[in-house]
Amino acid sequence: MSESLKAIPHTVVPQDTTDPRDAIGVSYAADVIKCERQLIIVVRETVTSFTAAQLVDNERQESLITALVNLCVPLRPVDSSIAFIGIDPPPGFRAIVNDEFLHQQRLAIST
Repeated sequence: MSESLKAIPHTVVPQDTTDPRDAIGVSYAADVIKCERQLIIVVRETVTSFTAAQLVDNERQESLITALVNLCVPLRPVDSSIAFIGIDPPPGFRAIVNDEFLHQQRLAIST
C-alpha cells in the first residue's frame, strides 16, 4: 500500500483553556530566559500580549521580586485588584509564591 493511503493514527492531545480576563493588566505570564550567560526575566500581559523584559543578576528571590515589580506595576491600572502572574515552577519562582512584598504591590504568583 502506498504511504499516502495509510491511515493516520488518531491521537488525543489534551488542551486546556481559561476564560479571557475582563480587564487589561490583571493577568501576566513570566519566565526567566538564559542566553549567552545572561538571565533575562520576561513578562507578558496575557490579554494584549504586551511583553517587557529585564536583565537580572541571578535567580534569587530578591532579584526576581524586584524585576517582577519593575515590569508589572507600571503596566497596571492604579485602582486595579490583585494581578496574577503565571509561572513555570523553577526554584526561584517557587520560593516567592506567597511573598508579602508582592502582595503589598497587589501581585500574586500562580503556578
